[in-house]
Amino acid sequence: MNDVCKHLDLKSRLSRLGSWNKIQAHIRHTVDNVEYAWKDVRNPFIPSVYSLGDAWRLAEHVINGYGAVQDNECIMMIEALVQLVPKGNGRVPLSTFYSQPPSVEYQFKEAANYLQMIGALEDASGTPQGRIANYVQGPSNCLSHSTYFSICCLAQCDGLMKELEGSTQTPTAPP
Repeated sequence: MNDVCKHLDLKSRLSRLGSWNKIQAHIRHTVDNVEYAWKDVRNPFIPSVYSLGDAWRLAEHVINGYGAVQDNECIMMIEALVQLVPKGNGRVPLSTFYSQPPSVEYQFKEAANYLQMIGALEDASGTPQGRIANYVQGPSNCLSHSTYFSICCLAQCDGLMKELEGSTQTPTAPP
């Protein structure tokens, strides 16, 4: 498959999920916000032309806010994984994890040794299971990797931890 086909396939999949519209809206809103912020330093009678530096700053704004947009897809993946959990314990039997029909939106193909390496494999019960929370936080669910940043699923517990840490303001607290 060449890059054009891959690109069109990805756009089609994102459109079905509604993610493509969210991505476009995010970019539109970001550009509008940045242009508004620049309104006092730009000549209103000259059409907006972006320098390379302007384009770089715009891209930084888009990327910095993209995590929240990407997290919507992460939440849908978590919901799909939760549907596979028979006991509601946050662990998917590996046989179920790997045996999803081709028609479902999420196909889980990571090897067991990769799941072990990221702490997403639980085999103490004798039946190998994938830990949803650890799997979702794994590197394979990051949108892009570079020397400078990655866009990964947000940790679901971070908000709760910030709230608890802010209210207790101590290293330990009673339950």
